[in-house]
Amino acid sequence: MQGDHPRGRILANIAKPAGSFWKTSKLTARILIGRQAEPTQEQYEQFVDLMFEGDPLGDAVAAWMLKEGVGRSMKTFDHALRHGIASIESPPEPLRTLFEQVDRRPLWLDKQMLLAGQRAAQRAGALMPYILGDLALVGGYVTMGAMNKSLVATGALAPGGSARRLYETLCWWLDVTGDHGLERYAPGFISTVKVRVMHALVRIRLSRDPSWRFEAWGAPLSQAHLATTNQAFASAYITLARGFGVRYSASEIESIMHLFRYAGLLMGVREEYCCATVREGFRLITMSHATSPPPDEDAVKLAEGYFEGGLDFRTRMPKWPPMQTLGGALSRLFLQSRIGTLRALLGEHDADLLKIPPAGISKAFPAVLLGTTLAAQAATSFLPDARALQARIGRRIQLGIKEMSPLGGEGPISYQPYEHREGAERRAMRPHAVRAAPQSSQR
Repeated sequence: MQGDHPRGRILANIAKPAGSFWKTSKLTARILIGRQAEPTQEQYEQFVDLMFEGDPLGDAVAAWMLKEGVGRSMKTFDHALRHGIASIESPPEPLRTLFEQVDRRPLWLDKQMLLAGQRAAQRAGALMPYILGDLALVGGYVTMGAMNKSLVATGALAPGGSARRLYETLCWWLDVTGDHGLERYAPGFISTVKVRVMHALVRIRLSRDPSWRFEAWGAPLSQAHLATTNQAFASAYITLARGFGVRYSASEIESIMHLFRYAGLLMGVREEYCCATVREGFRLITMSHATSPPPDEDAVKLAEGYFEGGLDFRTRMPKWPPMQTLGGALSRLFLQSRIGTLRALLGEHDADLLKIPPAGISKAFPAVLLGTTLAAQAATSFLPDARALQARIGRRIQLGIKEMSPLGGEGPISYQPYEHREGAERRAMRPHAVRAAPQSSQR
């Protein structure tokens, strides 16, 4: 029966009522992107099938690692990543096949557009934590309920462990959006492929967990979830930045999409779901929201952990006590500005659902962000090469945000699942295949 089929059960989520944040998101997209037709039933079914697919190349490497011992095999993988697969004598087949894919540049790739996309992302400057954190991430907690399950199951974004995971995501984004960050041996390329394998290790572990509900959530970190997350950094980032007053040209928008189209491919997203336009990206986000279950207590748990990733302005201040006091006051002000932004843009219904603290007057902060962004752009617009200047200033601000994060003084990021970071080779973990997608004959 249709109702007993995983696809039918997941498609039933389309009928759920829309929350306040999704209503605001759709209105914003209509204003900034234009009207879009609703996805068809066939497109929804296609998307649900993606929820049961993993990343075959990444999963094969993860299975090899678990068989050989993650500690030892991770060193081989890291050597190939930093020095090329040719530097490995008789590389194992899964590793060789993965590097054949990531080392092959697609025909559509344009290096000038990658750089233009990186510079355009940098121009958002201090808006970055509000866009990627407050709206794309926390907004995702109330709109993408199925993805919450992987985040909660790993514990990485739950209270007590979220600061590190948020910092790793920030570092990855900064690597990708740095100038030439996706060149073959550049930091963004290396961190993206490492995160891909981390996802595969997590996917295997959660797939063998008897508490994972495939019929309701699909596969852990599925193709659908990878593709949608990629669009949080692409089409959602562009739309939210424009909503906060960043004046992107058509070529800049195209370039940011091009940047994350390539990043998504390296991350293991199938090429046909690496969106080339904002409209394509928002359509994908729409299908992800529609097919996700309503937010539950997991969304609340994730939102609670989110505030562990606040910034400490004292790290950028002289050690003189009055300046340290000022830094503490700025940190509290920044936290309150983020609460106000969440309260204002999530809407009262979804903010209450996530138990976001009261905001008071700070609910007006999005208007402050809009005004300061427009003013800053106006102040520099008459200068020669104004957009390049805005990108340089924006990048300095974004790197400063990294330094002020709770783990800003730490060394290089490992991008390994927590259960594999130490002594993984002594753990008896066996590979477990991601379950197959439902057969189309059962529609």
